[in-house]
Amino acid sequence: MPTRSTLCRALCLLAMLAGQPAYAQAFAPSEHGLEELTNPEYLAQLRTGVKTKMASTYDRTGGNDDGFEGTHSILRREGDSSVLFEVDGPGRVLRFWMPYTNLFADFLLDNQNEHIRFYLDGEDKPRIDIPIKDLFSGEHPAFPAPLVGKGTGGHYCYVPITFKDGCKVVIDGKGARFWQLSYNTFDSAEGLTTFSIKQEAEQKQALRDAVNYWSKPGDAAAAGIDPEHTQHHELSLVAGGIAEVHLPKGPHIVRAIELTGTPEALANARDARIEVYWNKKDVYDYYEKPSVLLPLSYLFGNSNRGGTYGGSRSLIAGTNEERWYCFLPMPYDKSARMTIRANKPLDVKLSINVKPLEGWDEGEWGYLQGRWHQELPTQPGRHYPWLNLNNARGHYVGTVLDTEGSGRPEREWLPLWLEGDETFTIDGELVHHGTGTEDYFNCGWYGVPRRLDNPGSYPLHGYTAYFHGPPTTYATSYRWHLPDPIPFYNSINAKIEVGPTNNVRANYKSAVFYYLDKP
Repeated sequence: MPTRSTLCRALCLLAMLAGQPAYAQAFAPSEHGLEELTNPEYLAQLRTGVKTKMASTYDRTGGNDDGFEGTHSILRREGDSSVLFEVDGPGRVLRFWMPYTNLFADFLLDNQNEHIRFYLDGEDKPRIDIPIKDLFSGEHPAFPAPLVGKGTGGHYCYVPITFKDGCKVVIDGKGARFWQLSYNTFDSAEGLTTFSIKQEAEQKQALRDAVNYWSKPGDAAAAGIDPEHTQHHELSLVAGGIAEVHLPKGPHIVRAIELTGTPEALANARDARIEVYWNKKDVYDYYEKPSVLLPLSYLFGNSNRGGTYGGSRSLIAGTNEERWYCFLPMPYDKSARMTIRANKPLDVKLSINVKPLEGWDEGEWGYLQGRWHQELPTQPGRHYPWLNLNNARGHYVGTVLDTEGSGRPEREWLPLWLEGDETFTIDGELVHHGTGTEDYFNCGWYGVPRRLDNPGSYPLHGYTAYFHGPPTTYATSYRWHLPDPIPFYNSINAKIEVGPTNNVRANYKSAVFYYLDKP
């Protein structure tokens, strides 16, 4: 019987003969999408035949009516209902976000207990027909917390809704305002099972597994990390000192990086820098460029902001005053090393969990990349860049954004720059257009009491810092694309407006995380 590697080589040869890109069959979406919620190693697998897109209420005229008047909030009316979204073919709804409709009142739509309905595979009867509040409350058995939730002004649902031949989303009434829906499209429906609100035993167990994992952010055991593969390093560096760690010869995968120490030591670590090198040789090549090059704190989902300390606890990364962790999977083929450069005295313990990989098929795994950028300040009329690559294949998995600026003269508490929309143009196609910076981070209504007015931490998103001026206001936010990475097969241009019409000056710093098929 042919081995998997033999089959992959044969497929690649056929693809080359057909004039198509020769990609190994690395990633196959799971039947219901629940495995992607529970196994972080999926993040490092290269996609084939998968697109990730987002439908939203963004202002198609280039203005800032991203839902305020409802102008762009629906596709059409159907009787007393509104169609929000419609797509053909096989795919999967990955994320649905909606803020409170009103700045100061806690209700959705027109507060009439409106239902949301998902019609799948062209069926006349909806597979899902529930009050929209039940989609986010965590009390419905098919939509349990913390896979769904609300907080910091936004409501989110990450329960995957799979369809084999089309999806249509409808709500009662005319109260649609702000919403975003992220979804996959697949080249084939093979291996997929259409979502049913009446779950089979196997699906119920998979949902319980996801709930258990999402309920324990920062827990290494819940993330499937075996302590047997952890190596420990005591770092004692003077200002300007350098520590270098050589990892075992590959193929291996780094499953966790942790930093522990006193609050004072970790405060100093915010000013250190980390470099990670993935080498395609068995020996370490000191002329290679780093694939990860960041201020150390950004690797752990936080900024290097001084002053008040913001902490977080997500499934992928987190920080507090005694422990920092990063669970981003980092596979490598041949050899790898990490370098930490201290700008202040640094006395911490560095723990790295790295385990062997069974075989290595070229095109199956991606190499983690981390890039940092800052503009102090941004320039009016120019988008702030997150990631711009050409002739590259991989997928985008995370953003950490730190911003600071002044509010409107009449309302100094309002950080106007957070009104900007993010966009992702993939392989020349605009696939993702946001509705406001805090919306990308699953929050809503920045600066409004009981909305985004304080830090908050959730499984995949949050604000580690949020401070109202005067004299300035600052915000540090993160989002991890665990179930919804954004694949690109040739190019990616991800960027964000600064302010509603991209004309505000503010201080921006960011780290973005993505995988490439090459180091």
